Amino acid sequence: SDVCSSDLGRIGNRLQVDQARQALFNGQSRLLAAKSSYENRLDGYKIFLGLPPDLPIRVVDDYVERFRFSDPELVDVQEEINRILGSVRDSENTSNLDSLIELSRQVSALLPKAKAAFGKFQSDLNEFRNALPMRKKGFASLRQRTDLRELGMSLEAFRDEDLDLLWKDLNSTVASLLDSMDEFARGLQEWNDNSPSLPLENARGKLSLLLNGFSGTLLELSLAKASARLESIVLQKAEISPAIDTQKASENRMDAKNNRASLVDVWREADLARDDLRTDLDLVLSGDLGSDAMKSGAFKSDESQWSVGIELDTPLAKVRERNRYKASLLNYQQSKRSYLAYEDSLLRAFREHQRLAQLFELNFELNRAAVRGAIAQVDLARMRLDEPPQPGKSSQFGATTARDLVNALNDLLEASNGFLDVWIGSEAMRMRYAYDLGVMELSEKGIWKNQ
Repeated sequence: SDVCSSDLGRIGNRLQVDQARQALFNGQSRLLAAKSSYENRLDGYKIFLGLPPDLPIRVVDDYVERFRFSDPELVDVQEEINRILGSVRDSENTSNLDSLIELSRQVSALLPKAKAAFGKFQSDLNEFRNALPMRKKGFASLRQRTDLRELGMSLEAFRDEDLDLLWKDLNSTVASLLDSMDEFARGLQEWNDNSPSLPLENARGKLSLLLNGFSGTLLELSLAKASARLESIVLQKAEISPAIDTQKASENRMDAKNNRASLVDVWREADLARDDLRTDLDLVLSGDLGSDAMKSGAFKSDESQWSVGIELDTPLAKVRERNRYKASLLNYQQSKRSYLAYEDSLLRAFREHQRLAQLFELNFELNRAAVRGAIAQVDLARMRLDEPPQPGKSSQFGATTARDLVNALNDLLEASNGFLDVWIGSEAMRMRYAYDLGVMELSEKGIWKNQ
């Protein structure tokens, strides 16, 4: 409905229209399915916490905002500018100069929102500048990894010069965008001043040219803003040393202390069983008081018997004690091996954390590059759709224009999801690492303090 009459027929292939419409329907269906799955998982989480599933709760996911590369307010301004541009080009809806002037006023009302989006872009650029030292430190860590060289992976993708060049390009973009926005504001004011004296078609052409240029400026701002936000995200790396961390976990974790205490108890039982094997030398004294009467207390000394002796019990004669000692030794060896297996499981867990940390570090940069390319593809595809027909040439779009835009949008969605998945996986790994290390501290609300 926003396509003006001069653009009718630019998409000459009905297949492209059907492909774009089908992509829209598929996207809406996936969105509904994702929302339904999210609600089901949220209900399951409530039940896991012992809460009724119909209890209204709000999930705090502010961290996702950092991964939102498109500014919703800027997108609204772009769509509104494109709608106004379509109305300006449509001679049926703008049949007089007053209608063009009204559209010009609508554009003027959008300028503050565009400048606000430009201010957010500068804020994102400052965050990128602050993140540059950490980004370069991460690149240096990747360049030093021997496993990447063994795989034959080129380390040219992790050069500090590329970050400096990107920072330089974004800074030059700031000046270019500022000049473009100022030039558009001056041009719009000049058009408002001169439009009453211009013929209708001449005024329409100049306003259309101004809006088309401003639409391109907004597209460039969207690309630069997404790039600045993308490059400002830093993956917090966990410095993992399996041998040292195993020792720390053994000192911090209560289960490790309990396992050691249990092993000591078994050792003490074996030591006590060994004491029972020592040679015993006992002095034995026995006596019998005799009597020939039935009355109590009528004892006679000549009828009494007394004996004194020595009883010697050697280890060779202690069969029961020897068997008990052997059993305690076997029990101690079993407990010792169980404890060593427990320590090996700790070492294995930290070695796994170390490998995952290295994998996340590499995948994070690779997925960042994928998002960077996908953003550029989307903006280029949208720019082709916004280009006016060139004089003297066919006014129709290319045979794959709509499909290219659909593919670029899908690639951007997949790349952004992959980029976020890597970050979430890394944060989950760091949380598990802190838990295995025995140093995780939770706030009163149950939130990890050191995240």
